[in-house]
Amino acid sequence: MRARLSFLLLGLALAPATARAEARADDGAPQRVEYLVPTMAEGRMQLAPGERPYRHHLGFSTAAGSLGAHRQYALRLAYCPRRWLGYEASVAHNPASAVHALFHDFSVVLRRPLPWRLQPYVSAGYGMMIAFPGGALLADSITRNAFSAGGGLELFLRDDVALRLEARGRRVLDRQDGETLYYDYADYSAGFVFYRSLTP
Repeated sequence: MRARLSFLLLGLALAPATARAEARADDGAPQRVEYLVPTMAEGRMQLAPGERPYRHHLGFSTAAGSLGAHRQYALRLAYCPRRWLGYEASVAHNPASAVHALFHDFSVVLRRPLPWRLQPYVSAGYGMMIAFPGGALLADSITRNAFSAGGGLELFLRDDVALRLEARGRRVLDRQDGETLYYDYADYSAGFVFYRSLTP
């Protein structure tokens, strides 16, 4: 009888400690991660097989580079209604010292999707350039038509993120005294583009 009572008391004494140990084990267990992009569960840098699925995708891009001899920063938003066709709106700021410029344009992007990480494309666009004189110049801002054409390369780091390199030429038209002048600029940029599908 005493032996049974001793085992019962010992069991009651050890039960809370065992429960606490199990609670600590539950608290210390790794939590399950829910991925917004399901393919990341298999590998963060893996790509789904096949060509890149541009159709019905939205792309947001940030970039930095140069316009002529001055630096430039850009934001771009693109939509791809077809696997080979995209429309892109962009805003670029060129903060030069004496005069700084703001470009906003609309471009058509053509590509042939490939089953690789590297994806080349060509683009052409039309927009406007607004030039703002610096504080040392007493002049109003001016607006001019601008055309652009070029191409680039996207290097996909995973299915929804790519490194983007681009080079294009910009031609700004300036009409003075009945004559149309033009100024050509080289535009280079590098940045990242983030893709999201618009279909479930």
